[in-house]
Amino acid sequence: MNNKPTWQANPSLLALSTSSADETLYAGPALDQETGLQCELRVIATWSPRQGLRWTATFPEALPPQWLWGELKDRSFRLLSGDGYKDFVLDRAHMSSQPDDSTMAGWLDSGRMVGAVAEAVAAVKLRWVNLPDVGFGEPLTIMGNAGPRFWRGRQRWTVGDWEMTVDARPDLREVRRGLADSYGYAITQLATLRRADGATFLATDVQPVISAYQLAVSFALGRDAAPSLAAAEDENGLIIWREWAVRSADPVVGVTPWWHFAGSPMDTVTRLVGARILDEQVGKTAALLIKSYIASTHVGYLEQRITAAFSVVERLGMQRNMHEAGISKRRYEELYPDAAARFRAILEKSDIPHDIADHLPKLKEFGVTVARKPHDAPAALTAIRNRLVHPQGVWDVYDRPGLLAEAWKQLVHCVELMLLHWVGYNGKVQDTSQLRGWSGEVHPVPWAPK
Repeated sequence: MNNKPTWQANPSLLALSTSSADETLYAGPALDQETGLQCELRVIATWSPRQGLRWTATFPEALPPQWLWGELKDRSFRLLSGDGYKDFVLDRAHMSSQPDDSTMAGWLDSGRMVGAVAEAVAAVKLRWVNLPDVGFGEPLTIMGNAGPRFWRGRQRWTVGDWEMTVDARPDLREVRRGLADSYGYAITQLATLRRADGATFLATDVQPVISAYQLAVSFALGRDAAPSLAAAEDENGLIIWREWAVRSADPVVGVTPWWHFAGSPMDTVTRLVGARILDEQVGKTAALLIKSYIASTHVGYLEQRITAAFSVVERLGMQRNMHEAGISKRRYEELYPDAAARFRAILEKSDIPHDIADHLPKLKEFGVTVARKPHDAPAALTAIRNRLVHPQGVWDVYDRPGLLAEAWKQLVHCVELMLLHWVGYNGKVQDTSQLRGWSGEVHPVPWAPK
């Protein structure tokens, strides 16, 4: 018998656009600090066609010529609205155009906290952009125009001593299909972030936590998804402070992820990966490894993806052997004198098979004829990488149609498994080295307890 309560969902879930994630962050009076003139300032967070923060300042009458012509200088505005934004000075408003003699427009650097940032709060609200279906969760209900709606859309994800409650929109599957066709952006889930113990926190406390959630979830997806525009509100729903940041998001299609909710809940990934990212000793390394991995899944050409993936192999090998096991650099190079040996060692220590997959015939053939090791993936993949970054032997790669694609698929899957072993994951994964397969076809990681 299921005794889980049915939660009342946020009515805003029914008002979300199906084809846009753009949002107005500010629309109200402001004082231009240089001219001393009041204007109507509008700031919009946009994801399409270009991700960023755009502003427009409209003055009640034409500006003097000396303020219109010449160098486009950065502006500074004092916000005059009646909420937490009041009297906040928005500096470094980069000016890019003057549409007419009473209007200025430009862009803002993404990532600043705006408002009464010194005020402690108990929770912030966020909007996830371009998350997929992450599986069933706790029951939700909401009253729509046609009556009540019910769906299993609530999940809880942990990072360190923080918990994020994530509610999927009831029409998520239909929205995702539209985004797949349009390569567009939309808000797919609403979320609330709190400390697990209920303690209050400041704006500066929460920003690295949001980044940890973004990296952990993006690692699971193999592409960027964005927990965006975190807002602290008072009991009347007025803004206290808000993160003005358009965090990177990718279209919902184009990447086959190692993660699927059939293999593990997303909370397992956020808990394990988030712990690494927030660790003071390894956090920066973990973030770099994950960003490099994401670049290897879909960014640029195959050659660039292979290079990005190899940077993960090299850096993770140094992290595990030199920084964690305490092996000196000299001893490390003596034990593993070349890139293939270092690659092979980390696979063996992680109980990851290093044979070339049978479903990659071009790579197997290359391993026999060029790398001289018929079944050894590290030797074949390193030989391909060397031919791409050094000027000798590159035609061994380009004269073999399909080889680069197969090398990329095997290499990226190896990198996924290496990173998963490092963070302590023991669940199931999709085999991303497969060129064909079914979504949700998952297998235990090689080191999983039998």
